[in-house]
Amino acid sequence: MDKNTRPEHAALNGLIRRWDDPFWKEWYPPNGFKCRCTVRSLSRAYLEAHNINVEKIGKGMPDMKEIAKNNKDNEAFDNYISQKLNSFDKKGKLYFEPDTGFKNNVGEDLYNWVKIKNREIGRESWESVSKNKVQLKNELKDTKPEEFKQEVHLFEAKGKDAIKEGSNFLKDELKDVMKDGVILDKFEMPVYFDIDRFVRHIGEKQHERLKYILLVKKLLKDPDAVITDVMVATGKLKIRGMTKIPKKYVKKIKVGGKDYFVCLVTNFSKASPDYTGWTMFLEQKELNGMLIYRK
Repeated sequence: MDKNTRPEHAALNGLIRRWDDPFWKEWYPPNGFKCRCTVRSLSRAYLEAHNINVEKIGKGMPDMKEIAKNNKDNEAFDNYISQKLNSFDKKGKLYFEPDTGFKNNVGEDLYNWVKIKNREIGRESWESVSKNKVQLKNELKDTKPEEFKQEVHLFEAKGKDAIKEGSNFLKDELKDVMKDGVILDKFEMPVYFDIDRFVRHIGEKQHERLKYILLVKKLLKDPDAVITDVMVATGKLKIRGMTKIPKKYVKKIKVGGKDYFVCLVTNFSKASPDYTGWTMFLEQKELNGMLIYRK
C-alpha cells in the first residue's frame, strides 16, 4: 500500500471474510484497472494462532471501526488515505462500486463456465461406440410390469428441500445393502454410489424424476434387464477421446396404465478410475448397447 492506492481499496486491507461470503461475488480483486489488491486463503489454524474467532468473522463490507483495526500502525493508511475515505452508506458500512467490468469474481465465473461446458459436452458429445439398439418392448414383452405407485408423503417439497428429502430417503432405503459407498448388484459386482450427488443430479435437472428413486434398490438387486455400452467423448475440450462404460439397469413398470422402462445408469471410466457418474430416466422404446442380462 502506498499513496497511489485508491482509498476504498486501501480500506479493504487486512479484511477477513469466509470463502462463501457474498462479499467475494462483487469485490474479489482486481476491482478496477491497474488494481494491485490480492487475496490469500487463511487456515483455521492460522486464525486461531492469531486469536481470530472463526465464528465471529464479519460479513460483507467493513465499517470504519473494522477498517481502523485492520490498519492499525499502518503509516501509509494514516498519512495518505484515511482522510480521503468518505464512501460510507447509512449503516456506516464502506460503500463503493468496482470499476465497470470488474464487478465479479473471476475464479467463480471461470468455474461456472467450465461447469456449463462440461454439461454441454456430457449432454451432446458422448457417442456410443456400439450402434446396436436393444428393443426393450421386444426383449421384455413377456415380463410382467410392476405397478408403480408413488408414496404420497414423499417428495412433496420443491427445489433443494426435495433433493435433501430424496437423499435422506435413499440413504435409509439402502443402508442394509450399502457399505462404505459401495453396493453389490445382482451379480455381486461393486457399484460405487454417491447418494447425494446422484439425487442432486436427477433432482436439479428434472424434479419429476425424483420419485423413481423408490426403485433404485430393486434396479440394482433385481433388474429385469442389464445393458452395457462403450461411449466416447467427441467434444472439443480436454475430455475428447475419453471413454466411459455405462451399465444400464432396467425395470419394466406401469404408470397410469402405460408400460415404461425405468433405467438406472452407472458410468465407469478406465482412463479416469476416479470418475463415476449416475443418472436415471424413463424410456419407452430402446436403449443403445448390448443386452448382457434378461430375467
